[in-house]
Amino acid sequence: MISHLINNQKGFTLIELLAAVTILAIIITPMFGLFSETFKNNRAAKEKTEAAALAQYEIEELKTMHFDELSSMIGNTKEELPIEGKPMFNRITEIFSEDSELIHIKVTVYWDGGEVSFSTLKGDTGL
Repeated sequence: MISHLINNQKGFTLIELLAAVTILAIIITPMFGLFSETFKNNRAAKEKTEAAALAQYEIEELKTMHFDELSSMIGNTKEELPIEGKPMFNRITEIFSEDSELIHIKVTVYWDGGEVSFSTLKGDTGL
């Protein structure tokens, strides 16, 4: 009779089920934190890439200007709060010079998550 009862057990006991659920929860819980952290890092990388593109775009626009035109802008600081079409980003453009033949252009884009700054030099080529 005892052997007949042992052979008839085909399901899980409540203890086995609770143990399986507990082990599964212990394994899965850290994964949710990992997904959350990955999402946050991806968003930060996207923001930084977009800010870098906005700064680089402004640098390239200014580099196309003639040296004399840029010279007339020396000492001016242009601040865009926020950048048109990109409400989360602000941009500061500084143009300065330490001598008459070289202009320093610096563009900084910043947002709540940080800032990106690019700079370049433009010389008087006489063209």
